[in-house]
Order: sequence, then C-alpha cells, then structure tokens
Amino acid sequence: QLRKICSQIRPDRQVLMWSATWPKEVMNLARDYLEDYYQVTVGSLDLSGNKDVTQIIEVCNDADKYPSLLQHLRQTLTPKDRVLVFVETKK
Repeated sequence: QLRKICSQIRPDRQVLMWSATWPKEVMNLARDYLEDYYQVTVGSLDLSGNKDVTQIIEVCNDADKYPSLLQHLRQTLTPKDRVLVFVETKK
C-alpha cells in the first residue's frame, strides 16, 4: 500500500517519514523513495516491535466506536490478557 501511495507523490514534493523502529523493511522503503534523506535517531537503533503484541485498527463512524470496542474486547479477551487502547480527541 505504501509503495502505491508513494508512486502518486509528485516529484517536487517534500516527503517526511517516521518510524518508531528501523527494521530492514523500513530502511529499504527509505532508500527506495527518499533521496539524500537524513535519519534522526532518538535512543537506540536496537529497538524493535514486540512480536507478541497484536495491533488491530478498525475504522468506523463516531456512534459505533465505543460499542465496537466493547464487542471486540468481550469476544477476544481472556482473564490473562492486557489491553492498551489509543484514542485521540479533537478539541
């Protein structure tokens, strides 16, 4: 998907790229699509995503957000599971 999006970017536009981790796949994307790029590193380059964490992204309208979250949690969680939910509020 990212490669398809990048193919649509006009060559005269500035492109910025962020990544919390810097695995080989992300480095390859940077090399393929960014010319003369700068890499700014905060902390260690040894960081990687936790393979035991499952990330789920669900797109829904505002009215369905909370019921959808509750339904998903009730269907998938066990008593041992831990959950971190990120939310954004526009002010």
